[in-house]
Amino acid sequence: VLYVGFGGDGNRGALFAIDAKTLDQRAFWSSKQSGGDGGIWQSGQGPAADAAGNVYLMTGNGSFDAANGNYGNSVVKLALEGNQIVVKDFFTPCNFQFLNQLDLDLGSGGPVLLPGTPSRIVGGGKEGVLYVLSRTNMGKHTGAAGANCQNTNIVQQVKAFDVAFHDGQNHYGNIHGSPVFWQGPDSGRIYAWGENSQLKAYTFSQGRLQNVANPKRSAFRPPDGMPGGMLTLSANGNKAGTGILWALVPLNGDANQQRGVLAI
Repeated sequence: VLYVGFGGDGNRGALFAIDAKTLDQRAFWSSKQSGGDGGIWQSGQGPAADAAGNVYLMTGNGSFDAANGNYGNSVVKLALEGNQIVVKDFFTPCNFQFLNQLDLDLGSGGPVLLPGTPSRIVGGGKEGVLYVLSRTNMGKHTGAAGANCQNTNIVQQVKAFDVAFHDGQNHYGNIHGSPVFWQGPDSGRIYAWGENSQLKAYTFSQGRLQNVANPKRSAFRPPDGMPGGMLTLSANGNKAGTGILWALVPLNGDANQQRGVLAI
């Protein structure tokens, strides 16, 4: 089954399940049963899937009301059951209303499913926060609120990329695309590259990010502005010396202002 997500300003987030052999539509799911928004865009990153066929995605700005099927600014776990896509679990940050007010889509990035146990998901969006979730208990939503509330219902949250001041205003360290993971010869690592920052590498073990106060950083730092680094990784398994992180970043300019900048 091929899962295709859509989203656009003012339009409801949409996920189509397509039969890979016949290209017939098997099922449809929307992140919003009422109103618009909640787009499934993830800056081009596709939904993720586990071995059991569950599909994971992150949504953009939009109202949240799980009882009525509205999953704006959420990480959602879905499953195809017959001709229906069913929500199996979800996580919505306690400050989703603050995120909506400042156009800080959680769904500017996509989820990464990590191998091994305990089973974990890592993802982050425009606020520059990385969330570590359990795949068997994603945390749903707590009643806390406020810009800096803490999600005590999840495994971990880390402020990976700080607010920066440029062009006369504050800008959050937006994460676009998704982080990437490599299980190297010594340990696992999560790589992420938000706006206005260097690339960061977090050691991952025991189901958590370990060096959150002082992650490894790249020497190179792109100019301030959108989109930060779009990442992928290649390696010969976990063989030492073979892990290569590939990043597409602006060489100069801010893609949010110019809609087209030189890249490297």
